[in-house]
Amino acid sequence: MQKTFTTILLLGSAVVAFAQGTINFQNSFLTPISLHFRNPDGSIQVVPVPTTVAVDYGVFAGTSAGSLSLVSPLLPSSTEAAGLVAAPTTAFAIPGSNAGETTWFVQVRGWSASYGTDWQEAQVDWINGGITIWGESTIASGFGMGPAAGPGYAIWQAANGTNPAKLAPFTLCYGACIPEPSTMALTGLGIAVVLIFRRRK
Repeated sequence: MQKTFTTILLLGSAVVAFAQGTINFQNSFLTPISLHFRNPDGSIQVVPVPTTVAVDYGVFAGTSAGSLSLVSPLLPSSTEAAGLVAAPTTAFAIPGSNAGETTWFVQVRGWSASYGTDWQEAQVDWINGGITIWGESTIASGFGMGPAAGPGYAIWQAANGTNPAKLAPFTLCYGACIPEPSTMALTGLGIAVVLIFRRRK
């Protein structure tokens, strides 16, 4: 009886492992991850992450945008091509998911490799003005997981793509980032509204 139970348990584990959903983490020259930094002369530069810069990338997944958690192992920057991730396979398994499922949310975050798996410390140091690297992508959802045998669902879209089921290329900030024009415009609008309300009072 015990042998039968053990056999069923192992068989069940094998089926679950085989059914696990996957994504294709590899990005291409069309979707390089950029690095935003300030030159010694004060000028700003944005380039694909140089191969000499040590960055760790983590895949964060969950069944809602608010329940994302880190999926290991971490993936390093490519040492051969700028802006690319050294993803070793096209079938990157998302634990707990099944092939074909469309209820998962996925995000990619990048940070200085010196922090190891402690992405939260890297984020806190960056927010507090530390000279470190931090950045995160948009959140993709509504896609169908790839099969365990691969290929996984291709998560990256072209630079100008707008598909919410794919991730857009994003920028890592080395130190503080200069706000994008749209962010600055929204900030200016908010300040104007505050001033208008103050004058009315």
